[in-house]
Amino acid sequence: MFCLVQASRIDGLRQKLETQGLNDVVYMVINHQGEQAQRLHPMLAERLSDKISLYKQGEQQPDVWQALNGKKDDFIIYDSLCNLRCGRLTHHISLPYSVIGHGHIE
Repeated sequence: MFCLVQASRIDGLRQKLETQGLNDVVYMVINHQGEQAQRLHPMLAERLSDKISLYKQGEQQPDVWQALNGKKDDFIIYDSLCNLRCGRLTHHISLPYSVIGHGHIE
């Protein structure tokens, strides 16, 4: 259920960062491939703002989290300044530091 709590907080994070001038950020939540995560997918979708994309992994697809060397509830941040560093990994934040509201993500 932790992912549902995080989902309910991510739009508040988006709004907070926008008030600080970070308007060109793309937010995406990638749901885990596991059976429980797939069952909770509709609830997760309900808790996310329309401004945050939700990606549902298929069971037969390669696992996105494994490809990114990440785990559930990680924040993986890429630079999008395409003139210099487009697509480079800038931060990878894992639990316990990835809990929204504890100051590390903000």
